[in-house]
Amino acid sequence: MKKKIILIEGIPGSGKSTCARFLANQFERNGYKCSLFLETTYEHPIIQMESISDNNAFVDSYLNKWFNFIATSNDNIIVMESLKQVRFYATRIVV
Repeated sequence: MKKKIILIEGIPGSGKSTCARFLANQFERNGYKCSLFLETTYEHPIIQMESISDNNAFVDSYLNKWFNFIATSNDNIIVMESLKQVRFYATRIVV
């Protein structure tokens, strides 16, 4: 089975965390291996903690974090509450 990533997006207070927890619980109840990452998860695998001033180096580092995360995850399904950082960086990449 290919890995599936579900990103839960929404404005503050819209129920992202509740929805993410619900989905992760439902997948596990139905026998799927599932990881849940909320915005406040300690040592979140995607959050860029280093400061990088060069835009190209920043994008490369950020994408490498995603590729490494996907490659090393043992779970078939990953439910992730969308991060403010993901929205910001996606905007930087698109613009």
